[in-house]
Amino acid sequence: RDSLPAYGASTSGKGGHTVQDLENLPAGVRMELIDGVFYDMAPPMVRHQQIVASLFRQIDTYIREKKGSCIPFLSPTGVLLDRDDRTLVEPDLFILCDSDKITDDGKYIFGAPDFVAEVVSPSTASKDYIKKAAKYEAAGVREYWIIDPIKEHLLVYDFVKDCTPQIQPLKGNRGLELYERDLQIDLDEIMSIIKRGY
Repeated sequence: RDSLPAYGASTSGKGGHTVQDLENLPAGVRMELIDGVFYDMAPPMVRHQQIVASLFRQIDTYIREKKGSCIPFLSPTGVLLDRDDRTLVEPDLFILCDSDKITDDGKYIFGAPDFVAEVVSPSTASKDYIKKAAKYEAAGVREYWIIDPIKEHLLVYDFVKDCTPQIQPLKGNRGLELYERDLQIDLDEIMSIIKRGY
């Protein structure tokens, strides 16, 4: 099923909910908050998690080997994307290069990460392709990857250089613009997870 606002939507696309409302939801209920509107987060499938794990491993290995200062994070790490109490998202994976954006209580990231990757599913496709792409660009995310296991392609936004996305099959390698393409992601490995079917 498509991911739709649980409640709080209005004709303007803005809702009346805040991060405090999100924190007050019953235990076990996972939602993202975008412009005051709640969006349901269905539990991810095994294949989704394996793709995210592969991405994280490849990125984390590179950063450690290079002794880099940027930090990779996995969902459900909350990001106060607009630096307010109206938007809190949980990207599947992101890289943060400014540790000062970690809130003092260690609970959230305050502001835009440098790199974000989302693995889409039928329940999140419209949110990831449209709503989140616009939000990430506006907030200052430098690079946004969308991995689509159904369409078997990668869509890359390099918001620093060009707002037009590049689409490529999940084949060969693709470098992160954040690292001037020195950090190469093995897309064949991602495709093998998809072909395995679980």
